[in-house]
Parts: sequence; C-alpha cells; structure tokens
Amino acid sequence: STLYPGMWTRHLHHGGVDNNQAVALGYRGYFAGTFVNSYHRRSYAVGFERSLHRREVAKDVTLGLGYRLGAIRGYDGRLLPVAGKVPVVPFAQAVGDVSWKRVGVEGTFCVRVVTAGFFIRL
Repeated sequence: STLYPGMWTRHLHHGGVDNNQAVALGYRGYFAGTFVNSYHRRSYAVGFERSLHRREVAKDVTLGLGYRLGAIRGYDGRLLPVAGKVPVVPFAQAVGDVSWKRVGVEGTFCVRVVTAGFFIRL
C-alpha cells in the first residue's frame, strides 16, 4: 500500500500549475487519486500500476521502474481533442522511482506531461 501526498507537473507544450494539490492511494496494484490539473480543474484518476523492475542499489535504497494504466476525469479538449468529447480519458504512464526505506520520490511521463511526486509505503 502506498500514499502519494503530492505531485508537481510540467506540460511539454505549455506551462502548468506548480503544485497539483494531489493525494492518491495505491493498494495491491491499484490506485485512485485526485489532483488539480494544469487547467486548474479538479481531476480524478483510477487504474492499476505494475512494477517491472526493482533493484536495491545500496542499503535501504531501491530504484524501480514500472507503469500505470488508467482513466482520468476532469480534462477538456485543451489537453487532447478527444478529452472534449468523452467524460473519461484513458492514459498510460511510465514510472521511475527511488526510495529509502519506506519513503521516496517518483517521476512519470504520460503523453506530453512530466510529473514528480513523493510517496510513502504504508
């Protein structure tokens, strides 16, 4: 189980918000969360996450690679044209992280958005 207490994003094609006021929970490979997107609208995301590779590189320090697949609600056509036509947009996200014991930081990439955030393993 994992708590994600915050994230910051940067769109590669325009500016975004610095603090996305995010909170999310992961449990047994699934996640759900909410955040303020870069268009200042509350968004909700659900899906599943999987680890592809995890390696301890020093005592209590681990590097990980994985992915998330899910759906997001709260975007419109400014992100992608299809987002203005459907209420929920599917997404695929590449995830990399570094952790020390139960806390860490992760970076993700999804379409045209780079994200950084903290996590705590419960």
